[in-house]
Amino acid sequence: MDPKYKDVIVVNAGANIVLDADIHGKPTPDIQWLKEGKEMDKTLRIELRSTQKYKRETSRLSWTVVDSNIPTVNYKVTKLLPGDEYIFRVMAVNKYGIGEPLESEAIIARNPYKPPGAPSTPEASEITKDSITLSWNAPESNGGAEITGYHLEKRDKDGVRWTKCNRQKLTNLHFKVTGLSEGHFYEFRVSAENESGVGEFIWLWCDGRNKESY
Repeated sequence: MDPKYKDVIVVNAGANIVLDADIHGKPTPDIQWLKEGKEMDKTLRIELRSTQKYKRETSRLSWTVVDSNIPTVNYKVTKLLPGDEYIFRVMAVNKYGIGEPLESEAIIARNPYKPPGAPSTPEASEITKDSITLSWNAPESNGGAEITGYHLEKRDKDGVRWTKCNRQKLTNLHFKVTGLSEGHFYEFRVSAENESGVGEFIWLWCDGRNKESY
């Protein structure tokens, strides 16, 4: 129960007061409201209300209690498994007992957004014997969520392993890559990221020997 209820609360005669208490347990515990050590009379002036919400995976028959005392008509269910399919049911509760459940349609837990599309092909400029500046445009599709950054990677033509050009995500649409070896042929790739994940990469080949990109 909220600690504020441990203090003295003054209510004018005839006014209403709402006391909220979070109650959890499996099986659902019995609830008693006491006043001065005695159970409160369930008169018309006192109404005890709550809502119970359950969930179950469609592949199972048993229900799991999400919350047994929800005072509002909306609730955020957390700790779902991505890709799993769930059915939810909700029941209203008053002083006379629990009402009939109302079930939802089957719902798959998944991110409402998609990873962004690929940025435009990077363009090379300011090429020196050991550095190159790459620039690109934002992807045409952000997947429904704001772009949070870009990943730029490189590898030697004869290599297999990709390495990041910068340890942190890039927030600009350009970056100067340093520490290159003169005369080497490099491959670069860049991708965008949003809260759903990293999108597709787009590639650029660059020959450091003749300082041309293609």
